[in-house]
Amino acid sequence: MTAKVSMTINLPSPRLWDALSQFDQIHLFHPMVDKASLLSSKNQGVGAKRRCDFYDKSSLVEEIQEWVDGKSYTVKLTEISAMPIKEAEATISLEPLGSDRTTASFEMRYTPKFGPLGWMMGQLMMKPMMKKMFMKILKGLEQHTLTGEAIGENWQPVMN
Repeated sequence: MTAKVSMTINLPSPRLWDALSQFDQIHLFHPMVDKASLLSSKNQGVGAKRRCDFYDKSSLVEEIQEWVDGKSYTVKLTEISAMPIKEAEATISLEPLGSDRTTASFEMRYTPKFGPLGWMMGQLMMKPMMKKMFMKILKGLEQHTLTGEAIGENWQPVMN
């Protein structure tokens, strides 16, 4: 299954990449992540690994599988404690639109647990919820990059 969202951000892609590329700093722009801990010796590139602890006390581990400097990275998700997902990988990417605008995209490819029932739940419930969450992440990236401030637990973006 795949869930993907994109939005245009009125910022140059190098500024957005500065925030994205600090792998252990996802809590600064992800509205559901309380803290991130680096589990590898590297903070960027293939092999960088982090644990994300969420405000709801759940967690997961992400390891970078693909890295295109200045443009995108793909992570494999493991140790997923709260979601009914068997396996997943996510890609966040930036596409410059001239010098001061960027299309930011978040895409997750995942296999739900529970066979055919999980597939149906995934289509009807999980995918719409994930897309809403992914849009909040991109809005959080935009807000953090604009202000330099961390997105806190109760932050709510203005959704268009």
